[in-house]
Amino acid sequence: MDKELDALSSCIADEEVKKEIEELMQNVGIYCRIFTRIKKGDSLRRKLDLKKDKYVNGRKLQDLIGVRIALYFEDDIEICKDIIKNKYKIDWDNSQIDNLGEENFKAVRYNLICSMPKRIVSMFDDKIWSSYPIDKTIEIQIRSVFSEGWHEVEHDIRYKNNKKWETDEYKDFSRFLNSIFATLEMCDASIIHLMDRMTYNAYSKRSVEDMLRYKFRIRFSKDTMSEELSNVFRENHELLKSFFKLERREVLMVVSNHDFSRVPKTMDNLVYLCNEFWIKDKYIKSITPQFLTSIAEKHCKD
Repeated sequence: MDKELDALSSCIADEEVKKEIEELMQNVGIYCRIFTRIKKGDSLRRKLDLKKDKYVNGRKLQDLIGVRIALYFEDDIEICKDIIKNKYKIDWDNSQIDNLGEENFKAVRYNLICSMPKRIVSMFDDKIWSSYPIDKTIEIQIRSVFSEGWHEVEHDIRYKNNKKWETDEYKDFSRFLNSIFATLEMCDASIIHLMDRMTYNAYSKRSVEDMLRYKFRIRFSKDTMSEELSNVFRENHELLKSFFKLERREVLMVVSNHDFSRVPKTMDNLVYLCNEFWIKDKYIKSITPQFLTSIAEKHCKD
């Protein structure tokens, strides 16, 4: 009975999803950790039974596969969302993105419901889809590292016992828990503020490597610059200023494009790429590797 659900314990579809998303993040150099899971048979049975009144009239369970992306920098959440959006079809109607007011402090949900790729769907028994109210979707939760652990705590302690936490007895406890989330938000903001200060400090001292390192905050495969490029910046302060003014999110979204996914994430290549799209310095253009120039030209035509 329910052997299809029992078989989920040996299914590795979540591992395939993890590999795919890890590759997307690595292609850009985003600092993150990724966790995945498949709901097992017993867990599914409990949830389907507990919420049987919910899964009617075509409504289905949408988190058979769950993914959590824990980002080291909070301002990467929107970049991560855009990367996911370019790879998967997102069901915006059923996704949950909290927009808290200025006086609200609590675990912020950034949960995207995405369609499963066909190759992932094929890894499950067809009866999973025909015999149970289970959707062919993946829930991708995006968090900062600071808030990631507390989301689990809040979910298990407060969310699962919501009625109790709404009573007067738990009002002070709830307020105190919310104050912890406020502190975590400050930690997220403080890290980015620190990076911005370090970027400006490096810029003011004309330390181009440090400026690029702190500004873009990505995993470089080589985070030192060639002597030739270093000399170009050393002799041209206006060029350094132009790179300082670049929009990080805009640059990283170009880097995330499929055409650039195999380009080594070196500091030199980042400079060449930014020059092709925004700076347009003639000398840097003249020393840019031809393969990068060709990819950039193709991207611009598309």
